[in-house]
Amino acid sequence: MNFIFKDLPSLDQTVLDKIIELDQTFFPYPWKQTHWNERTDSFSLVYDGNLDRFALFELGDDRVALLHKILVHPKQRGQKKAQELWEFAQTELKRREVISVLLEVSEDNQQAISFYVRQGFQPLNKIKSYYSDGKSALRMQLFLNDALG
Repeated sequence: MNFIFKDLPSLDQTVLDKIIELDQTFFPYPWKQTHWNERTDSFSLVYDGNLDRFALFELGDDRVALLHKILVHPKQRGQKKAQELWEFAQTELKRREVISVLLEVSEDNQQAISFYVRQGFQPLNKIKSYYSDGKSALRMQLFLNDALG
């Protein structure tokens, strides 16, 4: 497994284009091109060399990371690909002294919620009408305890 953790502005345009294509094709709430273009140095991307899975984080000065997206190409699902990606990302976040990861997930995306719970995320609260289609989100948090030491 060949994973890369890079700041979004330093990504090669070809890699970024492929990530955007994955997002546009397979993510339930894809970002518009302008949204990707507005990302700053605080955004980091974890992806594999095959560009068939990625996770997008926003790293805050408060040592809290916001997980914006995690996506595995549908042909790769059911093969523990998200688990491998998350394990690498979590190790890199700890190395960067991140102490907590927050995320929002559609409350009707039970597959994703189950995945996050298995990783140790805890539900915090519900955010009504969070998504553009009016669906609510569940905010979840994970503390990376051994990042404190």
